[in-house]
Amino acid sequence: MPIKVIMYVSYNLYHNLYNLTIALLYSQAMLKSGSGLLSSSQMSSWRRMSAATRSESATALIVSLEQTAMEVAATIDLGDTVSSPEENIGKT
Repeated sequence: MPIKVIMYVSYNLYHNLYNLTIALLYSQAMLKSGSGLLSSSQMSSWRRMSAATRSESATALIVSLEQTAMEVAATIDLGDTVSSPEENIGKT
């Protein structure tokens, strides 16, 4: 019986760590992508867009980052702050 409990706990721990790893990798990829879109090397592309398109694109990026952050936060049960700033996002 104790072996079954240990196996159950081990499986749940593995599953939780796997989900956390996937969530963190996904959020880091999203931040890196968003940072790339906001880099100074992309300014000419942003300038070619109409003001409305720039606004819609920036809003979509922010909403996507917020949604990702909420989904990652829902999977993390560590009690710690997880931070992954990129060059153009999250630095203070």
